[in-house]
Formats: sequence, C-alpha cells, structure tokens
Amino acid sequence: MNYKFLKTLVFFSILISASCSKKIIQPYIISEFLDIQRLEEFDHQSCANLKLNFDKTNNVESKLYWHCRLSFAKYHLELNPIFPRQQEFNQKITDLITKISIKISRSQESNIEREINKIDEKDHRQCNKMGYYPDARDQIKIEEYYLCRKNLIELNYSELPYGNQKYAKYQNKSYNIAFVIDKRIKQSIKQNQEKLEKYPECSSFKTLSDEFEKCVKSLDLFKNCIIETNSKIIEREASEKIICQKQAYIRYNDEMIKDDERADLEIINRNKNSDKQNKQNFESNGINEKDFIGKTKNENKPEKKQTLEEKIKEWEEASKERNKIQNDSKNIYTKHEISRLRREFIYSCVKIIDNDLMALKKDLNKKCEQIKFLN
Repeated sequence: MNYKFLKTLVFFSILISASCSKKIIQPYIISEFLDIQRLEEFDHQSCANLKLNFDKTNNVESKLYWHCRLSFAKYHLELNPIFPRQQEFNQKITDLITKISIKISRSQESNIEREINKIDEKDHRQCNKMGYYPDARDQIKIEEYYLCRKNLIELNYSELPYGNQKYAKYQNKSYNIAFVIDKRIKQSIKQNQEKLEKYPECSSFKTLSDEFEKCVKSLDLFKNCIIETNSKIIEREASEKIICQKQAYIRYNDEMIKDDERADLEIINRNKNSDKQNKQNFESNGINEKDFIGKTKNENKPEKKQTLEEKIKEWEEASKERNKIQNDSKNIYTKHEISRLRREFIYSCVKIIDNDLMALKKDLNKKCEQIKFLN
C-alpha cells in the first residue's frame, strides 16, 4: 500500500515539475520540434546581434531579420543525408524554411499593398484638385471622378520607369479602376456605418441625403444647446445659493444673539481675563482706569443749558428709541438657536431655488428639443 502511494506521489511530482519547467514560446520560435527550437534560439541571437531591426521596434516585424533567419536555416541542412536520422533532420529544417519563407512573402505582399495605397491617395488628391469628388451628389460628377482616376492609371502604365521597355512585362495589374471603385465603396460603407453609430436617431434617412445632413446638424446644435443650458443652470445655482447664505446672516445677524453668548463679548472678556492674569491692566494694580486717564473731552466741556424746544425734541427722540428697542429683535437667541434658524432659512431658500432651477431647466430643454430635425 505504501509502495503504491509513493509511486503515485512520484508520478504527480514529475508531472508538476514538467509543467512548471515548460518554457513560454517566444514569437521568433515557429518550429514545433524541440531540437529545431534550440537551433532557432541560436539563430535568433545571431540575427539579433547583427541589429537588422533598425526600422522596427521588434525583430519579428523586420523583413531583414527573417531573411537572416532563412540563411541560417539553410545553413543547418545536411549536405549528404544518407542516414535516416539525417533525412529526418533535413525534413524538419525544410519545414522551418517553408514557414520562414511564408513570413517573408506576407511581408512583401504588405509592402506592395502599402505602395499601391500611396499611389491611390496621390491620384485621388490630384483628381480632387481638378474638381472631381467621389462623394458628390450628382451622379455625373461621380462618373467624371472615376474617369479622371482611370485616365491617371492609364497614364502611369504608359510611362515605364526610366523609359525601360523591359518593365512592361512586370506591370502591377492589381492597381486598376476596379481596385479604385472597390476601395471607395468600402470607404463609403465604413463612413456610413460610423455616421449611423454616431447619430442613430437619423437612421431613418439615407446617409447621403439632404435630410440626413439636416438631422446631423440639428443633433449637433441640440447637444451644444444642452451643454449651454447646463452651464447656465450651474452658474445661476451657484450665485443664488450664495445669496441664500448672505440673506441668512442678514436676517439672523449677530446682534440677535444674547449678550452673554456673543462671540465679540466673549473675546473681550477673554482678553480682559488674560490681562488680569498677566497683571497688565489698571484694575489688577488697584487703579481706576478713569481716574488715571482723566476725564474725556466731552466730560471736560461745560454743560450747555437746553432750551425748552431742545428738551422736547430730545424727549421725542428718546421715546422713539425706546419704542424701537422694544420692537427690535436684539439679544433674544442663543448661539445654538440662531445657528438652527440660519440652517432652516438656508434649507428653505435652497429648496425654492432648486424648484425654480428645475422648472427653468425643463423650459430650456424644451427649447433645445425644438431644434431637432427627426421627422
């Protein structure tokens, strides 16, 4: 029993170690045979050290790199494969050579396509300068554009490179008017799909119609209108809510706080107590401040006798002042109460503003909706 358990344990440990030691296949390894992969590692290092990938950020994207790999792969072939082992090895190398050749041929095809696209764009711009466009609304104008392209293609074929007639046998027949039409159709389909994805509301119209253009313009104006509306609402909300804060402190000012709880009186008392503790005031030294300083200017002035009219006027003003004090709202709230009143006022003020802004935003959005052209 123990022997079977140990045997099973050893078997699983070997599997785990084998899976952990398995290498990650690099992009430059294209053979499926382990012995050939070791040769590929050597070939890769040799070609990489030659710095052939000067035009690419990665070796595997360079055509020169794969030409180097092809040369090294051919070098590995056995010259006289007599033994079965040599024949099998040559078969593996031949498979590697085939795969490298396919990579090089694909790279060459992409280079040819890139050059054809360059010629196509050059001819397209030239026809545009002459006033011909493939996306014109008039069918005659479209036909004139493709006639222009056809004439340019024929002109390119008629002028052989360097005037050498031998190049006539190797003309690129893939660049013709069919290629131009096919490419423009693909571009048109792609542009139409992009337009419909960006403006799905206009899908009921044909993408080349005037109605579709009107729909697109109206949607752009609608989006700008919504953006301006939101900015106006935010700006007005900020300014009016600041007014709520100010009005709360004007309506429930600090004079309404009881004298024993007012902050300015607390500061005065705190400073006075501090002076007493530090022995820096007159009272702490047993001196009456008024006696030490003397009488003020108003106290030094001789009293002026009032006439009867002046006394009556003074009594009336005093009576008005007493009535004003009785009707005034000074010294009636604690700090806690006035803070609560300010909060309640701000809350109710903000609530009113929010309702007004919501109604305003609704009206502005309705005006923006009228810009849309969907029918």
